[in-house]
Amino acid sequence: MSAFLYLLRTSFYFISIIYLHYYAKAQKDLDEYIKPGLMLFTVVTLLTSFIQYFLYPNLRNLTYLGWDPHLFRIFGVFLDTSIASAIFGLILLFLIINYKKFTFSVFSRTILIITFVTLGLLTYSRGFYLSILTTLFFYFLLSKKLKFIIVVLAVFTFALLILPKPFGEGVNLLRTYSIESRAKDYEEGLAVWKKSPLFGIGYNHLKSIREISRNLPSHSVSAYQSSFLTILVTSGIIGLISFGLALKGLWYINPSAKFYLMFLIVFSFMDNILLHPFILFLLLFLVNDS
Repeated sequence: MSAFLYLLRTSFYFISIIYLHYYAKAQKDLDEYIKPGLMLFTVVTLLTSFIQYFLYPNLRNLTYLGWDPHLFRIFGVFLDTSIASAIFGLILLFLIINYKKFTFSVFSRTILIITFVTLGLLTYSRGFYLSILTTLFFYFLLSKKLKFIIVVLAVFTFALLILPKPFGEGVNLLRTYSIESRAKDYEEGLAVWKKSPLFGIGYNHLKSIREISRNLPSHSVSAYQSSFLTILVTSGIIGLISFGLALKGLWYINPSAKFYLMFLIVFSFMDNILLHPFILFLLLFLVNDS
């Protein structure tokens, strides 16, 4: 039953994409709706994330439902620091790439960028740190704004020194538990992939297979901690190559798309980011607006 419901849900994703495609073609003034919508989403995300950080900093009361026990970290309304930081990173890149296109003041633009940098840092997600630094390095390098690379590195180093570090393993940037967990996750995934290397086991069967080895409920059983590992296991080498070709098509769709994709690709080697429906839809809107 679980496998059938996953198949049904995936079908609705494709139907939604087809609907959005035809809707976009029918609306000649679609751009007039996308950018204001993205800005509204930016403001709402900003407000709800700070409210969560100050009023609901502990997610341990939901561990019995399978959520990770994030403590003193920003996870927003997404209940996950990786998804939250991926969204913060995409918005941050959107603000930087379109910096000169906004009609509001330079001061307001700068404050928005600083705010989302702060949000991203307070997730304490090392995957976010690595992926955003890598993307900004290449963005400023290709834009021939080399001085900004030094500024980014200086700000990041300073921020790491002043970040609040209350008790808890989650805010410890030298923690090794998550690294060991990812290594074990990769080992498990590759072992499952070897059973069907060409076409995979099917995405809708992954949850039921992984639940057998779990004693406690977890939201992570429906995917591995890497999007690419998940695709390899569920659709095999054929699926991974097809996914790579799809990303290549998006990469060249416009000059800005490659930076959004670079951020998500680097991040997705450490966390299942690229397969999250919300991330995919946000990516499509950002690419369309660029």
